[in-house]
Amino acid sequence: MTTPQMPEPPPEAALVRRVRQAKRLSIPVVAKSAGISPARLSQIENGYETKKGGIYVPVNAPAATLAHIWAALEIARERLVEVGRGDALEILDEIHATGETPQPAPAPAVETWRQRIQEIAELTETERMAAITLIEAMRSVEPRAQGDSRDEREHKAG
Repeated sequence: MTTPQMPEPPPEAALVRRVRQAKRLSIPVVAKSAGISPARLSQIENGYETKKGGIYVPVNAPAATLAHIWAALEIARERLVEVGRGDALEILDEIHATGETPQPAPAPAVETWRQRIQEIAELTETERMAAITLIEAMRSVEPRAQGDSRDEREHKAG
């Protein structure tokens, strides 16, 4: 039995990931700004989605989706042509012309975090374990930036 091969991400996907990471933006923040789900942005960046049975299916962002991601990350329009996606130029130009360039969502206020911490404290043991499993799964999909290890985060906080 052969192991399915993961497709290589297309050039535009690799550029989106590099720019997002260079700007230290998370997948959820950029996805919200672009109007797509974090899971879809992750699939676009990876260049594939996983179907039932562990089958990898190549993913290429439609022109409109790519234009919205480009606008959210404020990537120069010329770079679309550089990566072979000139098909998204007109849409990107229209996004800019309408003045509706998405902005990354602001970080939640301190009070929001306090509320979330309280909500976690009120979870049952089963719910806490499910939340931990979800967090671990998210971390495996979105690797942390270099120099952002748990030990370093704890050191900064402490």
